[in-house]
Amino acid sequence: MRRNVLACSATLAFLIPADALAATFFVDPTAPGADDGSSWADAFADLQSALALATNGDEIRVAGGTYVPGPTRSDTFRLPSGVVTRGSFGGYSSPEPDARDFDATPSILSGEIGDPTRDDNCYSVVDASGTAAGTTLDGFVVTRGHAWGGGTERGGGLYTNLGSPTLRDVRFVDNVSRWHGAGIFCDNGTITLERVEIADGAAGQGSNGNGGGMFADASDAFLTDCSILDNSAIAGAGGLFFSGGTLTLERCVFERNTARSGGALWLGGGDATLLDTEFRYNNAENDGGGVWTSNTSPVRLVNCLFWRNYTLGSSGGSVGGAVYFGGFGSANVEEITNCTFAENEAGSGGAIYIFNSGVPQITNSVFWGNYAEFSAPEISSGAELSHCIVAGSGGSGSWNPAFGTDGGGNLDADPGFVFMVLGDLHVAPESPAVDAGDPAAPNLADHDLDGNPRVLGATVDIGAYEIVPSPVASPAIANGSARLLRSVRPNPARGELRINLELRRSSDVVLDIYDVQGRLVRRLASGTMNEGAHRVTWNTEGVGGPVAAGTYFVRLRGEGVTESRKVVVLR
Repeated sequence: MRRNVLACSATLAFLIPADALAATFFVDPTAPGADDGSSWADAFADLQSALALATNGDEIRVAGGTYVPGPTRSDTFRLPSGVVTRGSFGGYSSPEPDARDFDATPSILSGEIGDPTRDDNCYSVVDASGTAAGTTLDGFVVTRGHAWGGGTERGGGLYTNLGSPTLRDVRFVDNVSRWHGAGIFCDNGTITLERVEIADGAAGQGSNGNGGGMFADASDAFLTDCSILDNSAIAGAGGLFFSGGTLTLERCVFERNTARSGGALWLGGGDATLLDTEFRYNNAENDGGGVWTSNTSPVRLVNCLFWRNYTLGSSGGSVGGAVYFGGFGSANVEEITNCTFAENEAGSGGAIYIFNSGVPQITNSVFWGNYAEFSAPEISSGAELSHCIVAGSGGSGSWNPAFGTDGGGNLDADPGFVFMVLGDLHVAPESPAVDAGDPAAPNLADHDLDGNPRVLGATVDIGAYEIVPSPVASPAIANGSARLLRSVRPNPARGELRINLELRRSSDVVLDIYDVQGRLVRRLASGTMNEGAHRVTWNTEGVGGPVAAGTYFVRLRGEGVTESRKVVVLR
């Protein structure tokens, strides 16, 4: 519990470090003790008691279990400013009460307070309004918020206005809002997400519903290692709606999000940087199956992948299967570097459609296998492209101006994807993309989408991935074996993991999945593999069925060589 310092003892208070005054409160409904939060044995029976008492610098530890904000729809878990609230502890009944296991002992914050239908659920499960930097929610599932029929009708999972919370290892699942941000609504603040999943959210089943997963307006938003999956909005942004401030996405995945415009991401203003981010199977009714933007501030896409995003309409007005650029004429600033666009579809502009925009600068990128029913299967005119592979463009030698302006170094040649129809958009060693990029491209990253060094050959490659050269022979691998793991994608994974490896010669190989305790979960391959590239898929199942969400390791063993990659499985 908090130490009491007498007000008259000013000298003593000055000498005690600030962190010595901080308290840790415990929450566990199964604890048998005093219900004062001082230990696991005397833990508070409900989370609201700890939230009411904690102040700046304190920590709250919450045992696994399901917690509801209160008996009325307006009740919410209001985060205290400067407090770290951490969940999924073993708690009193565990032999290791301070051990955390998000799968075995999840802490669930639920808006389900009445009958099984959701109409009487809490409006917003969590409220972080007015919080300062350092306010943290860590290790929770936030679910069944229903921001409809009262309150702000925004942010069914989490609502924040003028706040600066950090969300870490949090899953927002099955939340709904009438207007904006079914999972998360952020207005006038800064929000930081690390390893957060936003899934199965719906915004605006009336008009003007935006941001099925997350809505951020006049705010700074920073998302790292996040997954935004299976969200929908009636208007803009099935996944993330952003307008104003600064948006940074790093190593994020958008899959199967839907909206009228901007199936995955809607950018209406502000400075936006998307790095190492994947867009797969997102769709929009009108424009921007993956991304819709009308920014006057810079928009940068670096090391991004767009595969099988599409717009649904059956007319030429259904545009920009992957990306739609439009809005404010020459004020727009858009830069695309080392991105890959493949098998996206639209009425016009199968990959990118440009309308009343500036002149997007596109460098070191691949456009291949995209489709348009009416015009511009790859990209509509209006951009300047250099050192790109663009199907049907003729390349810089005989450039077709319908594709935009030729900036030099462009190619019209099959990029040689390893397996495009299954979403493996790495390129083979003989690809024309190898060493064909521009090392002076704007915003060039020091790594590729896999995290490998960006320049591994003579110069930078074209596309989201850098080709990994064959290893130099050494005594450890002189007789056989493998080039080892080329990639393990997607990561985080949900449903299927694609493992690509390459052998220098025919070799005996064992490919296994292990959990964090070192236990064998699944053997994927054992035996002789021929020289060359191979792909093995894991359906994220163990011997007894689907594995729990968590961290696993892919381990490849060859003749004298062992290599491992960490992967996170989501559910």
